[in-house]
Formats: sequence, C-alpha cells, structure tokens
Amino acid sequence: MKWHLIQTKVREEFRALENLQKQGFEVFLPTCQVEKKRQHAIKLATEPLFSRYLFIRLSDVTSNWFPIRSTRGVAQLLKFGRSADPVVIPDAIVDCLKQRCAKEDPLHQLFNQGDLLEITQGPFKGLTGFFEKLQTMPDGLARALLLVEVLGSVQKIHVYLPQLKKVGI
Repeated sequence: MKWHLIQTKVREEFRALENLQKQGFEVFLPTCQVEKKRQHAIKLATEPLFSRYLFIRLSDVTSNWFPIRSTRGVAQLLKFGRSADPVVIPDAIVDCLKQRCAKEDPLHQLFNQGDLLEITQGPFKGLTGFFEKLQTMPDGLARALLLVEVLGSVQKIHVYLPQLKKVGI
C-alpha cells in the first residue's frame, strides 16, 4: 500500500473525500482552521491545507483504481511529466502531516465520544446530548453529531461547534 495524490476539482476537496470514503478508499485530507468573517462575525472554518489535493492509499495489486476517475469531486490522480505511474508519496510525509494536523486542530481536542454536551444557541438551545463524532459537511464546516432525546426517542442531530459546551464546565 502506497500513498498517492489526487487532484480535486476547484473547492471540491471535501466532496471528493466523502465520495472516496464511501467507496472504501483510505484517504487523508489535511485541514487547518482559519478565521473567516461571515455575517458580521468572525467564525472558525475548516479548510484544506493544500488546496485541490488530497492523499489516497492504494495497492498496485489489490486496489481497483478505475472508480477514482469518475468519483464526484476528483479531477485526476497526480502524475508528473509523461510518466504513466501516479506519484508516490512516502509514508513518513503523510504520517507527519497527520500528527501535525491532530496537534494543531483544536477540534480534535474539544470533545471525546460520549461527552455530555449542552446546546447553547439555536432552535435546540438548552437540550443536552452525547457527542458521537465530528463530521466535516459538504460546505466545509465541521459539525458535531449529537445523540439527543427528543419526544421519547433518541435522534441524531448535527450542531455547529460554537453552539456547544461541555456540561459541568
């Protein structure tokens, strides 16, 4: 198994990531947090560290490479020159990027699975739920998936991170 680079269509890195994951490929999109001014407020946004590129781990023997080209959001597997072979990225580089993204991404450290959270804003204000996982949505923003009891049954809802706080803090 070797890491390769995929060039995505313009601003479709998260779409390509999601679609490749649904097909069972191991992919990695390094991201960073940037402050953006939206609706007269400064908010954190998750953006790709390398615009238009993501990493995919493939085997020369066992991986089916054909669906990659037709995946929504994907432009091509990156090749240099007239070489027919896609570029191979050393494992050490991808491992280093994963470690740095995990350290620098404050979202990785915010909540752990099973944490009890309270919704502080929006239509669900005052409800509490258990943190399931962090998801990056197609719009590029991260949201928490919460398990919340509503009308006697457990529902899954997506909530923007600034609208959450840990219960008891």
